[in-house]
Amino acid sequence: MPCTFTIEFEPDRSWKPIHRRLRGLAAALIEPDDNPDHYQQEQPFTVGIDQRRSSPELLVVRLNWLGDDLHEPVSRIADRVSHTHRLGSTKLRCVDWTLSAQTYEELFNGLLRQMADLDFVTPTAFKRRGVSLPLPDPVQVMQSLIRTWTATAPKAVAIDPAAIAKLQGGLAIVRHNVQTRRVEDGPGGQPFVGFEGRVKLALVGEAADDHTALTMFGALTAYATYAGVGRGTTYGFGMVNDRDVADLTNG
Repeated sequence: MPCTFTIEFEPDRSWKPIHRRLRGLAAALIEPDDNPDHYQQEQPFTVGIDQRRSSPELLVVRLNWLGDDLHEPVSRIADRVSHTHRLGSTKLRCVDWTLSAQTYEELFNGLLRQMADLDFVTPTAFKRRGVSLPLPDPVQVMQSLIRTWTATAPKAVAIDPAAIAKLQGGLAIVRHNVQTRRVEDGPGGQPFVGFEGRVKLALVGEAADDHTALTMFGALTAYATYAGVGRGTTYGFGMVNDRDVADLTNG
């Protein structure tokens, strides 16, 4: 069951967004003890810093769980969140945390969607032929989401491989306002360049009238807020907000 833990920490000093340390913070909060898969690249969680809500006196972390079982991660968070944690040399004390969740079935059976207004709030990039691509390529966005969904969702809501080609063939960017940003401590401690900003995606042509394509597009773009997009999602990169959902919530 995809879920988001929004955790507010009070730092003992002004903090810096040390991306290479975020994965360790997330693991300390949500991974099982003695996790044999700790060093694997693929993980059932993503993490990011909510820059808009954070300040020098408050660090707001968004920790997303992608596994189908929610009981154990909630128990681990509830047990561990009161501990003193660290981000680099900064000590963190939790002052509040909240949980929001949706089942994979709810995502898959949500409203049909022909457009999605996504906000990429931390640097996002894809790896193609060994080269980093800091561009909002709609096919790369969707392929990233499909890979993560396939790895974590139950079989009952598996994506039909035969429908993927139609979905990807109908993807288009309606509007975008993005810029690139370089950070020095990317995944593996290497410099990382990614794009940030608003991208409005749509299905066009035959895909816009295809029920299966509309269902998949709606489910995957809603899933982006949990799964993130692109490289380094366990290090704070590729964090996405769904502006359509935010507008509904705020309205």
